[in-house]
Amino acid sequence: MAESRIAPPVRVLVADTSAVFQKTAVEGLTKKGFAVDVAGSAEDAFEKVRVFGPDIVFYDTEVPGYDGFEALTLLSKTRSGKEGFLIATTSSAGEEIETKALKAGARFLMSKSAGEAQILDAALMIKRHMQRPKDLPRKTRHEAL
Repeated sequence: MAESRIAPPVRVLVADTSAVFQKTAVEGLTKKGFAVDVAGSAEDAFEKVRVFGPDIVFYDTEVPGYDGFEALTLLSKTRSGKEGFLIATTSSAGEEIETKALKAGARFLMSKSAGEAQILDAALMIKRHMQRPKDLPRKTRHEAL
């Protein structure tokens, strides 16, 4: 059987306490062809990471159930965390929070006040990175070849 050239949809998990952020992310990402699931607690997020296997996780540092940075650390050690992209979201900003999030395994920190455009920019950048060819064709060193 021939292998499909159509890439499977990029899976995104949105684990966030803000209904506005969740709605914005889900609507924007699904319009662009992402497969999206949501989680409302840390335990739910861990289960969905295990079952859904997301490529991108937007994780709110204020999700109930675990300390946000501890949860980010645990998520970063899963297969999805190692092979995928973990984006921390927070309503409070600051260099200290960003440093803690990055140290815990997040690729970057996003404000929960981010609009649909910022969420899509991040997800589409990651999608392009994931779908780029692994082995780029090389030119020969000699003109005659």
